[in-house]
Amino acid sequence: MHRRKFLAALGGSAALPYTSISWPSALPALATGGDISFAAARLERAFEFYRGLDLHHEERLADFLYHSGIVTHLGLTAYLIEQGVTDDWCRQNIRLDVRKALWLANSLDLGIHCQRTSHLAQILSPYGKWRRPIAVDLPKPGRLDRAHATSDIKQLLEHVHGRLA
Repeated sequence: MHRRKFLAALGGSAALPYTSISWPSALPALATGGDISFAAARLERAFEFYRGLDLHHEERLADFLYHSGIVTHLGLTAYLIEQGVTDDWCRQNIRLDVRKALWLANSLDLGIHCQRTSHLAQILSPYGKWRRPIAVDLPKPGRLDRAHATSDIKQLLEHVHGRLA
């Protein structure tokens, strides 16, 4: 995707569901070709974490959501890196916000427009909030089916894998 299309996407109507996101003031300088080997390694790491996601299925919801956030974030940022966004830019601007990573990846033509995936990204963001919160501070994720979430995450990773191949 060209930088002009990326910038237009940030200001277009596609941003409406994400109006509460704090967007970075400096947009990434997209390289003509991303670091494919680094992106592939990051995606492989996402699949490794995904294989352990079943371990958190029956545990506390917060643990499941924290690990789901890690997996989803790794998969989405792998795609962004392959598209030419640097890891440093992702770390400084996306941070742990899965919602922002999904929106930016879709702005760069990832093509994941599933309502459940968008809802999951909103619940997970930022995924650090799920790491051992005190019961009083535990966010309320609303309605969430762990089996659907796990399936949606796997589909997301497979979609990214197909786009990187």
